[in-house]
Amino acid sequence: MPDFSKIISAIVNKGVETVDLSMFDDATRMQLLEQLGDDYFKKGKLLEALKMYAHTANREKLVKLADHYRTIGAITTAIDAYALANDKQRLQEMGERCLKDGNEVDAIKAFKALGDFNKLNLVGDLCIDKGKYDAAIEIFGIVGNRDKLLMLGDKCLEGLKLSSAAKAFELAKDGERLNKVGDICLRENMVNGALSAYRNAGNDTMVRFIEGNFLKH
Repeated sequence: MPDFSKIISAIVNKGVETVDLSMFDDATRMQLLEQLGDDYFKKGKLLEALKMYAHTANREKLVKLADHYRTIGAITTAIDAYALANDKQRLQEMGERCLKDGNEVDAIKAFKALGDFNKLNLVGDLCIDKGKYDAAIEIFGIVGNRDKLLMLGDKCLEGLKLSSAAKAFELAKDGERLNKVGDICLRENMVNGALSAYRNAGNDTMVRFIEGNFLKH
């Protein structure tokens, strides 16, 4: 591999996003970016290193960087890096660890990257048990579990958690329930919430009514 040390410092100082590398062929450009990633990694500029390794698709270095993130407790970024490296074993380990630690947000990220719908459904049910309805809605939206989305939307509507209810009904593609959210929002003078609900329900009449009567400048 060529030694780009003479120009790497100049690139770092100027900013890689502003440097024109078009004079290099694809192979040389990838080698340069990889060495740039190594330089960032040595200097502790981990996010910058991650961007370079992601661009070059160097799986080995992505995993090494992800392991480092994992060691320092940057779990979310570690999962992102393992996903870029398509390291299914480590993603599974991270998902299970996050699930055990009660870190549902990162568990969702890991199992989503794996495409493991069974695990996602399990995490969704745990989120319901813990009253973490927004996280559960996200999960059941990913896996397309319409029954759970409607159940959660109804629960949120009962508790007047209108934005969460609207999100659940939107993901479930239930126009009737979205209209109900819109009606409640309008009654409570939550005009923007009503407009969003009606728009997602495809209720053009109510959208025009709100835009014509409440959003005039």
